[in-house]
Amino acid sequence: MCALAGFLESDGLIKVWLDEREIAPGQNIVSRIGEGLEADFILLILSPDSVDSSFVKEEWTDAFWVETNNRKTKLLGVLYRDCPIPRLRRNKKYFDLRVNQPEGFREIRTFLLTQKPAPPERVNYLPVRPPIFIGREQELENLRERLRQPGALVAISGLAGKGKSTLALEFAHRYQRDFEAVYWLPCQSSSLASIAAELQHQMGLKLEGDLPAIVRELKGVCGGNRCLLILDNVEEEAPGELIPGGVASVLVTTRRSNLGFLRFHQPLPLPLFTDEQCFELFRLQAGAAEVARHEAECLRLFARLGRLPIAVAIAAALIKEDVWYTIPGLARELPDDVTALIRQAIAALEPPGGAGAPLVPPAVYAAGALDSAPRQLLAAMAACAAEGFFLDLAAEIAALDETGALAALHQLIARSLAEEIDRSARRYRLHSLVREAAGSGPFRQAHAEAVRRRFET
Repeated sequence: MCALAGFLESDGLIKVWLDEREIAPGQNIVSRIGEGLEADFILLILSPDSVDSSFVKEEWTDAFWVETNNRKTKLLGVLYRDCPIPRLRRNKKYFDLRVNQPEGFREIRTFLLTQKPAPPERVNYLPVRPPIFIGREQELENLRERLRQPGALVAISGLAGKGKSTLALEFAHRYQRDFEAVYWLPCQSSSLASIAAELQHQMGLKLEGDLPAIVRELKGVCGGNRCLLILDNVEEEAPGELIPGGVASVLVTTRRSNLGFLRFHQPLPLPLFTDEQCFELFRLQAGAAEVARHEAECLRLFARLGRLPIAVAIAAALIKEDVWYTIPGLARELPDDVTALIRQAIAALEPPGGAGAPLVPPAVYAAGALDSAPRQLLAAMAACAAEGFFLDLAAEIAALDETGALAALHQLIARSLAEEIDRSARRYRLHSLVREAAGSGPFRQAHAEAVRRRFET
């Protein structure tokens, strides 16, 4: 009956206990079969061999008395080959596999799925829903289409401030009824042990054993349920060990583009805001009349913010809440609040051997530049043209050799701090707020001298 078991388990919605798979050599057969009989349903395969087996009779009669005492269907007859039907089962309906086995398989599966009890009500431990959510309807539909597939894994990656967590949170609140449960796990600066402990808490479990054993158990429980696991702000590989498979869906938000466990999964594209989306947010926060009076300054401010969703939202909130700030004033000078997320992303750049997982081998760094190469290169890039620049120019300005520059660039790309325009030509650019947060001051003179040397030839 391996074929029937395989058919029932094909999409992960039904778990089958089959003695020839579950009982290993040396195990107590009676004890293990007793565990199998605890299943929600027992399929009694009727054939000349099974009907004549006293061992099989003991198994199914035990299930029969449980069914009788509880007055609830537990034992299901499956007629595999012509044989006498046991007297206690003659007045019961049975599934017939003698003529059309595929159709019989489908009937069994349909019956089992329709008998599945409704999942108990669960509390979803979600952060507060975003009070203002602009646009992203297409992205939400994309997420729903992809995550409704059992076992789906979807990543939202990109520059800090694009609204990855905000989108994930809005999706979780809006579509939580698509899932039996939703688990939100903050991963930034958290160890695998603390993330696993938080998941246990949300699931109402108290597991014993070492961390690998607890992780295996959590994956098994999650994988058997139609739940949504959200790993927010993933910075390292470790949270990937919690991805359960099975019928659970997983949503990951990260500013890293080189996480190994996401290597073969296409990330969800998350564009910057359009001018109209920026205007919509500003009208909601600052008022339509104020925005209409300063439309030109708004456009200049949006350009300076690079239409980065979080930066636009922070600027709008500052204008609404603090009389110190105005639209023309912000267009001239941005406060630190607006670039805070970008500065945090830059601060997260780590040399090999730092507190977090190394992104590149130490050997590829230029000697003496382990602590400063990525930040140094980023500041040099910020001194270059906003429309784009060549890596060799930025490397010359930062006083890095080719090997050191490539290693530093690897970190910047991985952290979504630099954008690739043309890999063959090694041409890149920075988002406007990254340029502002990186601080180009120390390298402006070096940039001018490097450009002058190039024009001399």
